[in-house]
Amino acid sequence: MIACANRAALPRPAMAASARPSAGGLRFARSRTVSVKPSQGRYRVVPVVNSAPEGAQQEPVPEKEEDVAALAAEFKASRDKEKAKQNRRKADSTDPIATAMTRRFGMAGGLAWLGVLTFGVVSEQIKTRRENFVAERDTKEVTSAKPVTTASGVTYLDKVIGGGEKVGPGLLVAISYELSVDGEVVLDAKKRPQVVLFGRKPYTTGLCAGTEEVMSTMRAGGRRIITIPPEMAFGASGARFSEKGIVPPGATVTYDLTVQRVSIPPS
Repeated sequence: MIACANRAALPRPAMAASARPSAGGLRFARSRTVSVKPSQGRYRVVPVVNSAPEGAQQEPVPEKEEDVAALAAEFKASRDKEKAKQNRRKADSTDPIATAMTRRFGMAGGLAWLGVLTFGVVSEQIKTRRENFVAERDTKEVTSAKPVTTASGVTYLDKVIGGGEKVGPGLLVAISYELSVDGEVVLDAKKRPQVVLFGRKPYTTGLCAGTEEVMSTMRAGGRRIITIPPEMAFGASGARFSEKGIVPPGATVTYDLTVQRVSIPPS
């Protein structure tokens, strides 16, 4: 066995004969036949002896040392490709029902299941559009509402009464709000609304127990001005959202909060 790195020391491998027709009968062309084997990170070329039939005419073939190196490189690339194919993870079906239907009933079964899924998607879109239409129709602005104070001391004033889905535990609620202390805005989340899982603790940044209490009686599309005492807000520790966004300890906070959408979280 001979290392490919030492090309000058490579002995001339034997030639394998292959028959070719000629004017004087069959002639045998010689071709290089080698076996390439990996060894400690390198590849070794092992000549394989093949001889032409005795007395046969042979046609000389040009021999180049570069052919050996090219053959070794081709063999290595082939091995790497096989390894990659073996290590490739087989993708699992994302819809086992579609797979079972296709295997059991063929293409017709798969298309039937696709039709069921399409009907479900279309019906859900129709339902969503209808809910949005009803929410917009039933949402009303309020001009003469009176402030309401809850048992915990939180006060809110309705500006818009929402007509959409009611906020409830475990639902996704998209809200936009502006948090202020003594008339100064410390956190503005109107340009970038937040999506919260209602009822989940700890509270999302900027929200508190008072906002959760008031939101529990709101619907999508509703807007309220909420005034929250320290014990239902950030207490004696206060809160810090940025360099300028600071709620002092023991401060009463005010929210201008809008519930934009209420939806069921994905399973």
